[in-house]
Amino acid sequence: MKQPRKVTITLLMGGLFHSLSLSIANTLWAATILICDPSAPVTNQVTSYATSVSEPIPADPNVLRLTSPATHPWDGTVPSGSPSYWKCVDADADGTLERVVEMSQAEKALIDAPALAEQATQQAFTDEISGSTGNDVCSAALSAITTKIDAWVANRQAELDAASNFAQAKAHLRNQLYPELGTVFKRVMRCVRARAR
Repeated sequence: MKQPRKVTITLLMGGLFHSLSLSIANTLWAATILICDPSAPVTNQVTSYATSVSEPIPADPNVLRLTSPATHPWDGTVPSGSPSYWKCVDADADGTLERVVEMSQAEKALIDAPALAEQATQQAFTDEISGSTGNDVCSAALSAITTKIDAWVANRQAELDAASNFAQAKAHLRNQLYPELGTVFKRVMRCVRARAR
């Protein structure tokens, strides 16, 4: 199956011949360049947009050159708003991309999804560090953490000493000690992960 490739659409705006003897292929032109990526999350999303670019007219067959409105009827018109929400379309279904349009709201949401997910992740890290999630390990002073751990260990030892038989001791370990150790370990690891970002 043919692999999708990035297609560069170039609107040639004009140029200056230094000499009539120069080859057209070597002439420098001021161009507006759009790169439309068929493999982007939104098909043919505009991934690059630059105006007044001076470059030789490309001979690369992978570069689509718009040299005449009669041949490729893109007039250089682009939507308002951010180029991040533009895409190239084949408006007349002739197999050639020739129009630039604004994405639908659903397509915009697809583009924004990774950034929003990352923003939520970073906010979760911030909340963990600040202690607003109930985890006071990240923001507590070392002396306070030491005091709390010492008190916790003393209480667990007292509870274990109070057990009068093996069954009670086993129940204490299963129902109190191990769950609390798991909670503490989770808090420490969340704090470490949040700090590491």
